[in-house]
Amino acid sequence: MLKRFFSSSGLRGTLIKCTQSDMPTVIAFPDLLENPESLRPLFNKKLQEIRNIWLLNYRNSWLGERTDSMSPENLADDVIHFMDKNHITMASLVGCGFGGRVASIAGILKYHRITSVVGLDYSPMDLTKHAAYKELKAAIEFCAQLDLTGKSKNEVDAILKKNVPNPRLLVALRANLTEGDGNKLFWKSGMKELAKNMNAKDPNLNIGKFPMVGLFPGRALFLYAERSQWVHQGSNTIPMYNIFPILKGSYGSFINHIDTDCHHLHECSDVHSIARKIHEFYKWYDGVHPTLLNRSEIGKVALPLRSFNTITKEEREHLINVGDPTIPKMIPVHRHHNWGYAPEAKNIHYP
Repeated sequence: MLKRFFSSSGLRGTLIKCTQSDMPTVIAFPDLLENPESLRPLFNKKLQEIRNIWLLNYRNSWLGERTDSMSPENLADDVIHFMDKNHITMASLVGCGFGGRVASIAGILKYHRITSVVGLDYSPMDLTKHAAYKELKAAIEFCAQLDLTGKSKNEVDAILKKNVPNPRLLVALRANLTEGDGNKLFWKSGMKELAKNMNAKDPNLNIGKFPMVGLFPGRALFLYAERSQWVHQGSNTIPMYNIFPILKGSYGSFINHIDTDCHHLHECSDVHSIARKIHEFYKWYDGVHPTLLNRSEIGKVALPLRSFNTITKEEREHLINVGDPTIPKMIPVHRHHNWGYAPEAKNIHYP
C-alpha cells in the first residue's frame, strides 16, 4: 500500500539546473535519514553557473528504495543506473555523513565515470566504535521495532522524545515520520532494513564500516567539523589519505576542518564559507588530471600517458570491461564531460 511513496527504480531527487548550457554534473547525497533538499545551502549561485546539481536519496533513506541489500556493489550500481537513465557520462559525487560513504564507494568502484569525490564530515573508516554511531544505531533499532499501528503522530512523537535524548537526531526521526493512505503512519526511511545492515557481520556489508573495495585515483576534497563526533581530528583523517592517495600532503587545502561542532555542515554558521570552498574546488580542480596543478594547466602541460601496448594483459582486460580501453587506469583523459551522450562531444577531437 505504501509502495507509491518509495522509489522502486533507483535514486531520485531534485535537479538544480545550471544557468549555462552544456555543463558538468554534481550528484549530492545527504546523511542517513536526511532530506536531500537540506543540502541546498552548500551550493551557491557561483557553483550553479558552472554545474548541474542533483540532490538525491539512496537506498533505505528518505523515500529511497526499500531493500535488504546495501552492499557496496549495489550502492555503486544505483549511481551509475541513475547517470545512465539521465544521460550523464561523467559526474562528481558529494556526500554528507553516510552520503559520503555512498559517494566514496561509488567513486572507487566506478572510477571511470566519476571525476571527483567530496566528503563532508565523513571519513572512510570503521565508525561502529564511535559514540555518535552507537546512538544513531540504537535510535534506528528502536524505530524499527516500534509498532506504529493505531498510533497518532503526537503519540509517536511523545514516545520518540522519551527514548531519543539527542535533540538533532530527534528532529531527523520526527521528519521521517509521516502519514500515508488512511492516515496510517510510516517511516520515510527503511528502519528495519537499516537496522539489519547496521548489524551485518560481514564488514563489507555493515554500513557502519568501510568496505575493502580499493582506492579512488582522482581528485578529492574532505571537510569536517573541528569538534566532530564522527571524524575525530587526532587520527580519523588517516583513512582519507589511505583511500584517496591524492590527498597526501594536502592538509589545510583538500583536507580541512571547519570551526564548528555541527555534524551537518550545511546547517552550521560557516556554511557560506564552506560553499565557497566547494565552488573553488569545482572551478579549478574537479576532473583535472592528478599530475596537473589545476585547470589552468590543461592543454599546456604534457601528461605522462603510457601506450596501450605496454600495459599488462590483466590491466587490458580490466580496462575493456570497466574503463577506457585506450588508456591505463589511474590516468583519465581530458575530454568532453558528457562524451557518451552529448551531440556537442562529437565535434571535439582528442589526440
